[in-house]
Amino acid sequence: DVTFHPRKTTASYSRNPYLSCRTPNMVVGWKDFVVHAALQSDEVLGACNGTAKCERMRTECEVGSYGQEGEWCLSCPRGATCGGSTAEPIAKKEWWLQNGTMEDDCPAAGSPEAVELDGFLAALDRFHKGG
Repeated sequence: DVTFHPRKTTASYSRNPYLSCRTPNMVVGWKDFVVHAALQSDEVLGACNGTAKCERMRTECEVGSYGQEGEWCLSCPRGATCGGSTAEPIAKKEWWLQNGTMEDDCPAAGSPEAVELDGFLAALDRFHKGG
């Protein structure tokens, strides 16, 4: 799905014409890219050297999803915010991230999760008290 955007000029703004496209789902990362238009071509293939042209050839997750290099973008889990790009989900207030999922209930008293949490909180308290 390719769209041509013509030159746009106003009294205070001018933008050159450009093409945009929507691709099928693909993993996060650098992509080879070739455009053939008006008897001209432009391509970025192979290793990326950090040029501005090259920076545009990287797919990243949209806001509301997350994923790292080589991974598929996943929808943001309930109880988290996802800023897109390659950022990991961030737990909302009163939620936490555990084993890749968001949890909203406190662990049951005496459960392995509660014991682990109690130990972590006790260690954190000792650290802050200097002991």
